Amino acid sequence: MGTSLLCWVVIWILGTGSTNAGVTQNPRHLVRRTGQEAILTCSPEKGHSYFYWYQQFLGEGLKFMIYLQKETILDQSGMPKKSFSTEFSKDGLSILKIQPAELGDSAVYFCAST
Repeated sequence: MGTSLLCWVVIWILGTGSTNAGVTQNPRHLVRRTGQEAILTCSPEKGHSYFYWYQQFLGEGLKFMIYLQKETILDQSGMPKKSFSTEFSKDGLSILKIQPAELGDSAVYFCAST
């Protein structure tokens, strides 16, 4: 009988929970098999309409990914590849999607708003 190797993509989100910080990210931790979709959401501070997404690999600094004003992309020069995309929900959330997730996408993802 052959042995199969399962590869997992681990996504960490810096979540602020219910502290005084205005930005909330969900889910706080996310583990997906390679090939599955990963969906990360960012709820901005009240009154903010600009979103920034950053990616941080283990042992490295923050890497800029994308800057948006609601659904309008202002700068996407740091988006890693075409499997990454963003959306803006009706309830004001910025959504980062990775589909399909790959092993190399394992990182911490940060969202900020202004």
